[in-house]
Amino acid sequence: MIVHHHSLERWKGTVTRDDDRRMLEAALDRIADKVRRARERDLRPFGAESRGIPDIRPPLSPGEVAAVEARLGVALPEEYRGFITRVGDGGAGPAYGLFSLAAALREAKADAHPQVLAIPFPHVQTYNPDEDPEVIAFWDRADAGEVSDDEQRLQGAREAGGTLPLCDEGCGYLHLLVVTGPTRGTMWVDSRGADAGFIPLNVTFLDWYERWIDDVLAGGRGTWWFGDPVYPPGHPQGPPA
Repeated sequence: MIVHHHSLERWKGTVTRDDDRRMLEAALDRIADKVRRARERDLRPFGAESRGIPDIRPPLSPGEVAAVEARLGVALPEEYRGFITRVGDGGAGPAYGLFSLAAALREAKADAHPQVLAIPFPHVQTYNPDEDPEVIAFWDRADAGEVSDDEQRLQGAREAGGTLPLCDEGCGYLHLLVVTGPTRGTMWVDSRGADAGFIPLNVTFLDWYERWIDDVLAGGRGTWWFGDPVYPPGHPQGPPA
């Protein structure tokens, strides 16, 4: 029998997708079980010291997520989409908890500016807009009264364009999932509140989440990124300059 090349590629791709789906589902079920065990032990990591780890909210339906993706013109990264449709739509999570999808979209200003998630996040290494001449020039014009308030708000959203905030670390730090751009599917820290810009955590969404719950189960505070060489010297959360 002659097998045409395009048919073989389609067959191979189907097997790969099925294998990937099974592996993803297994990882999601494993993580959900770890969260359940942490809650049963009443562990109280950073961000959950007073009340303990919150429950995970009910998951969204695939149709609900597909409707959001269609409205925003983006496809959410597979690991994150799998989490919110199989495990839950936020609740238990790093720092002060995982935002629901609706809360994450509000934080990203996607309700007012639906295009922001479709703007590719172009960075592959630490980037500080406070050191970008074009950004500095924009804010100089704003200080001179040459830029409207709406445009100023949109500029802040554009700087983080292509990313979805997933949790608040406190003190102005947000953890972001890249939705569009060369590092799609990976997690970053938005440290603009500390004038330190965007810092890559060099992990995917599930790596980020599972490293948190593993550290919690081991008796840690869940802030594994504090111990990694993530924050540069001189950063408020990093080593001395």
